[in-house]
Amino acid sequence: MNPKILLVEDNEDNLETLATFLEFSKYSVATARDGQAALDAVEKEKPDVIFLDLSIPIIDGWEVARRIRSKQGSEKIVIIAFSAMALPQEMEKALQAGCDAFLSKPMPPNALIEEMNKILNKKND
Repeated sequence: MNPKILLVEDNEDNLETLATFLEFSKYSVATARDGQAALDAVEKEKPDVIFLDLSIPIIDGWEVARRIRSKQGSEKIVIIAFSAMALPQEMEKALQAGCDAFLSKPMPPNALIEEMNKILNKKND
């Protein structure tokens, strides 16, 4: 069974493109456009995987990852951060916040699925 995905992205074009790609690839996709909506969606949707833009309004992606990781049972959720800020310190900050991986924008949509599958396979071993 395909994992349930939460896609967190504030850019409408990116959100629509990635959500459409993931849905076409047979994934169940919920979306959020800001950090508070992302935290609310985690509670409501119970996603297996979160694709998390780090530069989002209200609550930034780093804080969203920290808050998710502070909850019991969150170690099962795969969090893949993505950002146009591909500096090494930004990547390290994302990993320290609790993200499992970091991808830099722009990236082909299939890179999200490849990274997700790689991490899911590791977690299931």
